[in-house]
Amino acid sequence: ANFSITPERIKTVNMIQYYEGGSSWSVAKGNPSGFDPTNPCGAIVGVQTGTYQDTDLIPALNEKCPADNQMQVQQSEQQSDVTTALAGGKIEAMYTDTAVGDYAAKITNGQTEVIGEPSEVGGFGIVTAKDDPEFTAVMQKALQALIDQGVLQDIFSTWGITEGVSTEAVLNPGA
Repeated sequence: ANFSITPERIKTVNMIQYYEGGSSWSVAKGNPSGFDPTNPCGAIVGVQTGTYQDTDLIPALNEKCPADNQMQVQQSEQQSDVTTALAGGKIEAMYTDTAVGDYAAKITNGQTEVIGEPSEVGGFGIVTAKDDPEFTAVMQKALQALIDQGVLQDIFSTWGITEGVSTEAVLNPGA
């Protein structure tokens, strides 16, 4: 799991940022249904049950849609089922974390693609205790070494993620 960096968390723990991502829409290659990520009303969309997109974002988006043109939401407990439904043309779009959308494009050999700009973008980080500054400094230095050597980028690339990877191991960004 990722730990999103928030002001509330930084009050109690240290966070060293390694990635920045948000929520993204994905469509089948070439967007055959003409899905518009800026206006998803009326579309048949898929989402993994219990995710932030499922519990918070899609309901908020549907509140903005006319009552007779709500998104038709198909939920699945497994993200792989949502990705398969998208690649197979059973849904028009899926809403996921940006990293999940990038990974889906990779594992489907480009049968899916991310469309539009991500929303709700924020940092993700390694958590260390506030009362252990020595360990925090070692972790920050180790992460910076992975960044400087290109290892962190290589790790993310393995999963199809090429954007949002940190170029600096920032401690408590925005604090």
